[in-house]
Amino acid sequence: MSATPAWFDGAVAAAPEVSTLALGDKRIELLVWGDAGRPGLLLLHGSMANAWWWAVIAPLLADRFRVAALSFSGMGASAHNPPYTVAGYADEAIAAARAAGLFASGVAPVVAGHSAGGGVAVQLATRAGPERCGAAIIVDSAILPGGVEFGEPPGKPARVYATVAEAVARYRLVPAQAIVHPFLVAWVAAKSLRRVPGGWTWSFDPALRGTFSARAAWDLLPRIQCPLHVVNGAQSSVTTPARMALILAQAPAGTQVIEIAEAAHHVPIDQPLALAEAIGAIADEIVRSEGLAQGETRS
Repeated sequence: MSATPAWFDGAVAAAPEVSTLALGDKRIELLVWGDAGRPGLLLLHGSMANAWWWAVIAPLLADRFRVAALSFSGMGASAHNPPYTVAGYADEAIAAARAAGLFASGVAPVVAGHSAGGGVAVQLATRAGPERCGAAIIVDSAILPGGVEFGEPPGKPARVYATVAEAVARYRLVPAQAIVHPFLVAWVAAKSLRRVPGGWTWSFDPALRGTFSARAAWDLLPRIQCPLHVVNGAQSSVTTPARMALILAQAPAGTQVIEIAEAAHHVPIDQPLALAEAIGAIADEIVRSEGLAQGETRS
């Protein structure tokens, strides 16, 4: 009998299509699940994370969506290629969506971004035209005028570990919080390493520390061109009630809020099943409403 639950075993067994997307001198890691031609769903990770943070959630949605996740420049298996900017990451995300075929169904894809990735989702949600978003979902994102600072200071050098096991044992979530699924955190940690002389180190570029946050999206919130959904962890130290009130006051009227029980800031690995259900329900509604609109246009 497996020491991990069936939902986890099934998800990690559903291996994605893994490719490298060339964007000028950038090399971007791209993961894709689900059949081509289905409605698109684009998943964006947070600071110092990578596409594999979504690798348990994506297979739960791939029965009805074409799901893509990328590792932004400087993270995951993507090349280290500064400078790193939210606007640049938005361009990478659109290119990844295009390469994954997320626009092929004729239904505008839904974009979900966790933490700092929510700021990229907001950037995409302000765009109109043929490569627009059907909806934007920000998952425990501190989109605030002053931002929220957490994590290690800029300039700290990368540490090298002799073995994968040693590195995984030293892996820490930032900000710190209670661990709901230790096996999932360990799996994500192992997916966040790269081989270097002398052992293993974290795959993100140390130059990223302190540079990637959602704060730049604050002024963009009122300019969003599609439905916005705000998802937060009920126990999050980042999206506190006071901060949520600020975000919702700046966001467009009609913004929907979903609170995930028993989740702190790192919702994708705290409660992946609940988050997958929430994202799927939002995306299902977009597909339904856009299908109705297309039917009315044809008639």
